[in-house]
Amino acid sequence: MEKSLIESNTILSTESKQNIESNKTNDKILLEMVQGIKTKLEPFIDKSDNFINIEKSIDECLDILNEKILEIKSKENDKISNLLAITIHDIRNFLGQAIGFAKILKDDDDDIFDEEEKIKFINIINTAILSSIELIDSIINNLDLSKIEILDLNLKNEADNIIESYITIASNKDIKLINNVAEGINIKVNKSSLHAILRNLYSNALKFTPESGNITISSKQNNLGIELTIEDTGVGMSEDEIKKLVNPKHSFSKIGLNNEQGSGIGMKISLEMLENIGGKIKIESEVGVGSKFIITLPK
Repeated sequence: MEKSLIESNTILSTESKQNIESNKTNDKILLEMVQGIKTKLEPFIDKSDNFINIEKSIDECLDILNEKILEIKSKENDKISNLLAITIHDIRNFLGQAIGFAKILKDDDDDIFDEEEKIKFINIINTAILSSIELIDSIINNLDLSKIEILDLNLKNEADNIIESYITIASNKDIKLINNVAEGINIKVNKSSLHAILRNLYSNALKFTPESGNITISSKQNNLGIELTIEDTGVGMSEDEIKKLVNPKHSFSKIGLNNEQGSGIGMKISLEMLENIGGKIKIESEVGVGSKFIITLPK
């Protein structure tokens, strides 16, 4: 099977640059929304065995988030900042995981699952709630995008942080998350943007990598900057699918291996955010073998 390779290195258009600016009125409304969601979730930290109440609360949170996602998509992201948009998208993914397992446990009247399995599911729910609250805090802390700091980050440590967010979900599918980023590589970059981009790539890789697969992040330095490669052993993509994926004018999505739904907005915004921090992406993929997402970041 022939490999497909597409490189995205477009210069930001005037319209894209204008979209970076956050609409303050809408961001204030968004801030109030996520603070309300945080209030609904906090009582369940380390108390994820209250399945009926937690399902109701997460359902309410997802209704709010799904409504906001549709608003973002319909308005082509011109009303709120892209960083906030992708963070909402990630919160929805984490809460979707939590409510799925909460429903399984709530409906387990015949005790199909033993105590060890139930504890595993409860841990998944708790991890998802904690990850959601962490992302909500990032919205609250970084609402004014002009105040986001450029930090000197150790890439291996940052990769570890991202992997930790997905380790429970990955282990449930028996997928190994491998960090091969070299020691001692630092980069000055917007941390929230970098994390949002990497979260999107990991989330997609997990959706399309079958059980017992691998997702590996590695690094390389060259004259152009620092390369980060996220490689999976998933289903792969055709050249046509890659072209649709990197098309800035459209959102492309398809159903994951476990019927995970997606809007396509996450990758679209990630690509724009990558350009905003001076990066570019190259995608190599082979159907039935897997995909490589190669990010180049300036030194």
